[in-house]
Amino acid sequence: MKRVLICTGGLAPGKSVIVQEVKACNLIIAADSGFDTLLRCGLIPDYVIGDMDSVTRKKELKKIDPQRVILHPPEKDDTDTDLAVMFAHGLGADTIVLVGGGGGRIDHLMGILSLFDREIHPQRWFTDKEILESVDGNIEVRGMAGTRVSFFPVGTEVCTMESSGLQWPLDPLTWKKGDAGISNVITRDVMKVTMKTGRLLMVRDIALGAE
Repeated sequence: MKRVLICTGGLAPGKSVIVQEVKACNLIIAADSGFDTLLRCGLIPDYVIGDMDSVTRKKELKKIDPQRVILHPPEKDDTDTDLAVMFAHGLGADTIVLVGGGGGRIDHLMGILSLFDREIHPQRWFTDKEILESVDGNIEVRGMAGTRVSFFPVGTEVCTMESSGLQWPLDPLTWKKGDAGISNVITRDVMKVTMKTGRLLMVRDIALGAE
């Protein structure tokens, strides 16, 4: 089992969230200016990947072993986040956690969202305000009663599922790409979603106090 954290550019969650996620990971990869975010948290990545056009901490970047800096030209088909995900997969990652990418340009946001439609995709994504999680089989959320939560089909399969602990159960629904369940509410201390077919992207707010 290899769990890899990728920190990309854009708005990221607070230091405590990033540090907590890093503790559960075997490897840290910075995608371009995600390098700056990690340094602000007192963290040094194992690899840095991208065209480095947005990195501001150039002096610190030069201190990284050159063999661990994977430089790509600015003129490329894939985003730095795409490259980092594929690089992590090539290193044997079976779980990818993405942090950063909040705010900024809408096309960058949509580019990251498109990763969840792919066979090789992140399992979790933390922006500055939200947690997005791929529900491949089943998922439990504990201690978040009263939290708003939304669901979107991802991938190519039709989604059918069972749920408990939601104000509006998902059980009777059949979703295909383009459908959505916006602003549901967690009503119990334990909320569960189990996929029968397909895969969902679950979006909820980061817990208050996670700074």
